[in-house]
Amino acid sequence: MSPAHHAPVETVTRAPRPDLTDYDLLAPRLSGGKDSALMMWLFIETARTAGIIERVRSYHASLGLLDWPGITYHGVYWPGVSELAARQSTAFGLPPDQLIEVTRTLTGPDGTRMPHSLLTEIAAYGRFPRLGSRYCTKSAKDTVVSASWTPFVTQRKKELGRPVRILKVQGMRRDESRSRSALAPYRNVLANGARSVDEWLPALEWTTEAVKE
Repeated sequence: MSPAHHAPVETVTRAPRPDLTDYDLLAPRLSGGKDSALMMWLFIETARTAGIIERVRSYHASLGLLDWPGITYHGVYWPGVSELAARQSTAFGLPPDQLIEVTRTLTGPDGTRMPHSLLTEIAAYGRFPRLGSRYCTKSAKDTVVSASWTPFVTQRKKELGRPVRILKVQGMRRDESRSRSALAPYRNVLANGARSVDEWLPALEWTTEAVKE
């Protein structure tokens, strides 16, 4: 007997791009770089025009000790990654309480939670980044942000009586790598009894030259 094949889960909006009003939480991811700034520029006015800016929560996944810190060079202060992400969120009109910074943690020797960075990963497990398993993606960013949605999902599911609809918005572009060149601009990435998560990449077709302009 041949194995069963399951059709891909459909996105919340049955169209090539999302209708933001279909979602309970709009969750743009900010890195502090040029691509997340472009993504916010493409995304935020749509949310504002739809009158649903209160549904937006921007997220920055900090890498703890590996996040580039703020420095002063020749008397000029250059902000760190977390500060840049916060400035991006504010620049696009979101109040401070609509920016959420999350950090992966683990239980320390004294029983309290401590930041879990690449250094602690190597020390605890001997796991080094490699091609196809880069440190700064799944476990340190996607999983941490997804976990931070859980309290919201638990509460809203009770209120709505259905799975909570979340739109994850990211600034990835095809130009960046071979793997990203194959990404779909709008797709479902998770569906279960508690939440349905779609991913939208509004900057996907932008070239590096266009971004710099």
